[in-house]
Amino acid sequence: MKYNNISIEINKQVAAIWLNRPEVKNALDSTTFSELIRVLKELKSNSSIRMVILRGRGDVFSSGADLNWMLASGQLPWKKNYKNSKLISDCLNELYNFPKPVICLAQGIAYGGAIGLLAACDIVIATQETRFAFSEVRLGLAPSIIMPYVLKRINPSKASLLIYSARPFGAMEAEKIGLTDIVANEAEAELYLKNLIADMSKTSPDALIECKKMIRLSSKPISKKLIKQTILSTTELKKSNDGQEGLKAFIKKRDPLWATKQELNIPHGSN
Repeated sequence: MKYNNISIEINKQVAAIWLNRPEVKNALDSTTFSELIRVLKELKSNSSIRMVILRGRGDVFSSGADLNWMLASGQLPWKKNYKNSKLISDCLNELYNFPKPVICLAQGIAYGGAIGLLAACDIVIATQETRFAFSEVRLGLAPSIIMPYVLKRINPSKASLLIYSARPFGAMEAEKIGLTDIVANEAEAELYLKNLIADMSKTSPDALIECKKMIRLSSKPISKKLIKQTILSTTELKKSNDGQEGLKAFIKKRDPLWATKQELNIPHGSN
């Protein structure tokens, strides 16, 4: 099967899915999400595949959602806008519920929606130089659709600190809060992935599937009601005044009109 924005490599029992738009830092658009859904469904029916690796071509894992696509989506009629939001949700849900283990190796940057992709995976390896950011609020958006998957990994109070500030943070902090499982330099990360694949290849394929099923069943499920609410949230914010202004400002490399540059007076108690 031919793909435009991803590529797939199958080596015996291992399938590697690559985000393949390095010229735009592997930005995620409707084609990318659709192709990820399609390849995951195809791999699900391939009984010889025991595990999936998710990676990004080039220097970065992914810069997050393609902002030109998000901006245009917010200007569409409501139903089409909602459909684009649902596409992101469907992709994350397909990844999270894939019956076999999914390992993500992230390098460079993982911003916004890219964090949703890695959070939906079972195991996350990151290189030491990788930078992360929940950048949505600086665009007039919220990380609504990715939040259920992120909160499977991060304590809500830790997530709040990073989501509200939108500040970039490094791989070591990501590991400390549980967003990533392993942090190593580039060579060591590749070696760890290789050894992990070797170890998992010695296990029972049926047992791996059952383990993943029981891990999901033993944790609080992500409900259909919650998923629908995240889609509605993203759909509304994309078309809101703040969302449209934030996306346009970022694309044009200027500050949004609602951003303040003035120095704030921090309130403090009197002596």
